[in-house]
Amino acid sequence: MRAYVNILLVALAFHAKGNSAFQPGAVVFESSFDSPAERQAWQLPDFAKWAAGYGGTTSLCVTVSLEGSAETHMIRLPLDLTRHRGCRLLFECMARAENVSKPPASYLGVKFMLHYQSEMSGPFWQNENDVFGTFDWRRLRFTTLIGDDAADGEIFLGLQGSSGTAWFDAIRITVLKSPPA
Repeated sequence: MRAYVNILLVALAFHAKGNSAFQPGAVVFESSFDSPAERQAWQLPDFAKWAAGYGGTTSLCVTVSLEGSAETHMIRLPLDLTRHRGCRLLFECMARAENVSKPPASYLGVKFMLHYQSEMSGPFWQNENDVFGTFDWRRLRFTTLIGDDAADGEIFLGLQGSSGTAWFDAIRITVLKSPPA
């Protein structure tokens, strides 16, 4: 019994100290594209460029012609989710759009999206839906529970199934809820 109590006390002490990576409000990832290192992490195809944007800082700008609107025009960045399996995460970025056509499905259009693989559930995709048209800088956001076997995480930015121009900046991913004990 005494050994059980000691193990319980050690577990409670660890939980009380907490692991800051899992505490609500902990930042998992952020990028403002303002430093050369932040920009070098993203490989830009011909439809994307760095431009003046949110608050006068550097932003990612994606432009798709009407002829290319049926295709996917996104860039991606690998995101290691293994430390955050079981956490509920909040994904946010600032975005603006100009003449982004209405896509054929609600999950298409301006895309700030998470993708990962799960052996148990298959591929996972999450983003804010119904984002198109013309709008000034606003926050795109969504929350999601990261699967217990999440692997090969990626953040995607761009346009899918739409034409027009979209700007992205101030990406931030934070912990909303820690994994269960």
